[in-house]
Amino acid sequence: MTNWIPISKTKHQSEYWLPSSDYLFTASTEVLLLLNAELPKLVTQYVIAFIKNDSQMTPVVILGIGIGKNLYVSEEGVWLASYIPATVRGYPYALIPDSNGQKILCIDENYIGRGENENPIFDGENLAEKTAERHNFLNHSEESKTHTLSAGKLLDSLNLLEPWPLAFKSDNSDETSQLTGLFKVNEEVLNNLTDDEFCKLRNHGALALAYAQLFSMSQIDELVKRIEFLSQQTSKRSQSPLGELFADQDTISFENLNI
Repeated sequence: MTNWIPISKTKHQSEYWLPSSDYLFTASTEVLLLLNAELPKLVTQYVIAFIKNDSQMTPVVILGIGIGKNLYVSEEGVWLASYIPATVRGYPYALIPDSNGQKILCIDENYIGRGENENPIFDGENLAEKTAERHNFLNHSEESKTHTLSAGKLLDSLNLLEPWPLAFKSDNSDETSQLTGLFKVNEEVLNNLTDDEFCKLRNHGALALAYAQLFSMSQIDELVKRIEFLSQQTSKRSQSPLGELFADQDTISFENLNI
């Protein structure tokens, strides 16, 4: 279980950190906040959608289907796509707000090493080189996050987002399941924007986000294939068809999901 603690010179001056060797820490993650800067790489491998998170329309990549399983991570912790979203690449570090709302560098306590290795947390009074690299990466990601959330807010303000009850059916089952709580871009509204509205979207990076979401919908078939693979693996272990895997879950909701 992840246990975030603030980096402290007093506590961690002579300690080391262990790089994560796998992505099992995301095994139950089903949506990830995306960053506008990575849209060209995401759009060819992931389904992009929006979810309402604390009244904010948040752009995300869909990794699961509401059953607590990340379909992009194997049981061995291997990421099953050539591009790994930026949100998980800073681990085992993260920027987490303190009681005053200021983002501070934290580490998952499980990745602090007590024996000497190549990753000291500090080098004298300053962060060691590799720690500083992670810190810089997280700071750049945080800046991109601010722009990305602003773009999502702008799309919402122009009534471009509509509910997207995403239904899917596996070839291995007659059961149909539906994801609710997702939103997508309304292409008709997008095509009927005024010139001023269109330019506003473009100038704020929201136009790229809108088109990326629309283009990413072609990846739904890829998501279904991953569902079928999960079903096959589950059936081998328990002889349960996909219908049983989704028993009593004909409608799966992403509403009020915190990310």
